[in-house]
Amino acid sequence: YLNFGPFYYESYANQIYKVLNKKIDNKSLIFKDYKGKSYTVLIGPLNNLKEYDKIYLKLGKIGLIGFDIKVQ
Repeated sequence: YLNFGPFYYESYANQIYKVLNKKIDNKSLIFKDYKGKSYTVLIGPLNNLKEYDKIYLKLGKIGLIGFDIKVQ
């Protein structure tokens, strides 16, 4: 998973979510994880490095490369 956040304000997380929905082809990979005042947006699960590379290039084009990687 690629993890954006946590954000204190829900509006920040919603803005990231909207941008990702416009730029990422597979919308089913994007979801919200909102708990209390910890708002995160996740992309995943990514099954292989090829899929990660494609998404990373798209994120780099729009300037969203500040994320954490969660391995499960």
